[in-house]
Amino acid sequence: MDYKFASFKFFSNFLLTLIFIMTSLITPIKKIEAQNNKIGQFILEYKSSSAEPIIRELFIKTQIFDKIISSLNKSGLIMREDILVIFKDCGTPNAFWSPSDRQIIICYENTAYDIFLFHEKAGYPMETAIEKSIHETIVAFYHELGHGLIDVLSLSAVGQEEDTVDEFAAIMLFRTYPPDVAAQMVLDASEYYELLYKQGNRGVAWGEHAPNDKRLFNLVCLVYGSNPKKYAEVFVEKFYLVDQANTASPDRIKRRARRCENEFPQKMESWNKLLLPHYATENPNQPTNKPSGNFSGSSRRGTHW
Repeated sequence: MDYKFASFKFFSNFLLTLIFIMTSLITPIKKIEAQNNKIGQFILEYKSSSAEPIIRELFIKTQIFDKIISSLNKSGLIMREDILVIFKDCGTPNAFWSPSDRQIIICYENTAYDIFLFHEKAGYPMETAIEKSIHETIVAFYHELGHGLIDVLSLSAVGQEEDTVDEFAAIMLFRTYPPDVAAQMVLDASEYYELLYKQGNRGVAWGEHAPNDKRLFNLVCLVYGSNPKKYAEVFVEKFYLVDQANTASPDRIKRRARRCENEFPQKMESWNKLLLPHYATENPNQPTNKPSGNFSGSSRRGTHW
């Protein structure tokens, strides 16, 4: 065999082997790069309902959550995976974050039970009961969104996570809606816990959620802190409501009120600092008008932060 031909053949085989090895190394790197460059989206789905078809139709026709999901997808938030938001029959009133599936589940029965409480138990006209129930469902969604972002973004949540995401839900509403609208949504959610509390469903001390009287007052505290003059009356009313030990006094009420005034901007800024690194610096979808509820000293990036 000619020496030059044999050398050429050896070199060709060596080159092909080298190309194969390099390709096998580069392919997974490209896959990793593609994964790292992926910007996750919130994906909304309304499952069919045999239990509460009217509730499903209500959400589809009003497009309330379609608008919320669209706003989140345009906010500049950077996630490396999608989060599914699924409305479905669950067999019981509930809303939850599924970490294994990366899904926020909102049960149609949850809103149906809200309507029952506000209409049948609290005696509101049906139209008002539906409005309050939608507000409570929106707060429940943002509560579960808090769980989801803590998980997906690996956020360091300090303290009881359920309390933390209750606060997150309220802060997100004040970031997304005009202050009066946000306050009413949060107050309607607090009233939901109030109705449970008045029915004797206080919750248990060892549960993952705080007792219902504590949850309702925490939400009222945030609303009061957002505008003390406007919400002073409701603050005092709920203070007496949850004061089972009858320890309320004007001095104690004033001290707690001052703390609520301080807590609202502190929690607003704390969530700013926690989430700011996860928002794009330049967001082509960012609206030119500033979101409502921008309190002094708060940094922002994207739509909400």
